[in-house]
Amino acid sequence: MTVIPNSPHARDIANLVHQQSDLHQYREEGGTLMAKGDGVWVFDEAGNRYLEAMAGLWCASLGFSEKRLAEAAYRQMLELPYYHTFFQKGHLPSVDLAEKLLSIAPDGMSKALFQCSGSEANDAAIKLVWYYHNAIGKPEKKKIIGRERGYHGNTVAAVSVSGQPHMVADFDLPLPGFFHAENPNYYRFHEEGESEADQYIRSKHDWTARTAVAFCEAMETDYALAEGGAVGPTFAKEGLTSGFTVLCVAGRSAPGEAAKVLAQRLVRSDHAERGRNMQAFAEHAAELLCETIGADEAAPT
Repeated sequence: MTVIPNSPHARDIANLVHQQSDLHQYREEGGTLMAKGDGVWVFDEAGNRYLEAMAGLWCASLGFSEKRLAEAAYRQMLELPYYHTFFQKGHLPSVDLAEKLLSIAPDGMSKALFQCSGSEANDAAIKLVWYYHNAIGKPEKKKIIGRERGYHGNTVAAVSVSGQPHMVADFDLPLPGFFHAENPNYYRFHEEGESEADQYIRSKHDWTARTAVAFCEAMETDYALAEGGAVGPTFAKEGLTSGFTVLCVAGRSAPGEAAKVLAQRLVRSDHAERGRNMQAFAEHAAELLCETIGADEAAPT
């Protein structure tokens, strides 16, 4: 793209940093500047029309240039354009909105806590979880588990729970105590000739190994046990009609050494009933842990 000096594109390149973008490439080629929106459509400054399937990063789910929203915002800007809810203060619209949201929320929701973005909302949720466990005397219960390739926002804690490699590289992230479960995407990750059930079991071997080692290192423990599987007939269509689990024990061969996998076991159940599977898997986990650490019985966890 030829950038005309002092054009919107030239001024954009000179002054603005674009998130989730290759900045070198952007400096050389520029990008697309949107000028207006209408319903599900947006238009760039050259008049080209685009179907905005992401709703402006999910922030315009009611559509662009909605007249009722614009008029409501205009009236509020004239009356009270902004106010906070800190330090025992608030404002009438926040009361009305909280009441309305709770009236349509699932049972058990009793309060609303507003944030300015999804990233901040997820950070606030993580902080509240940590605060709660401190308050009830369980300060060690701080692990947060996300999904590989998941996305939860751009702030520090939200990036840590997200499973996007390009968002953590060179940023000293994720923070300690954040872990990631595997992405169960058979289409993208299966090997040649591998069934969906086999791919899932293989992924559980990999995930439990990485998770047990990560837990052991992060929590500075001598041993850690990780478990993952399916407690019901998840893959009945492929002949796997009962549950299974993969158990993994990680630990240190000597004090000060790095944690590593000490034992791993695939356990298949003899039945398809969920509750019986859970009990059987728990017994196998205790057995494997005892065998690995040379104890008569596993300590309660």
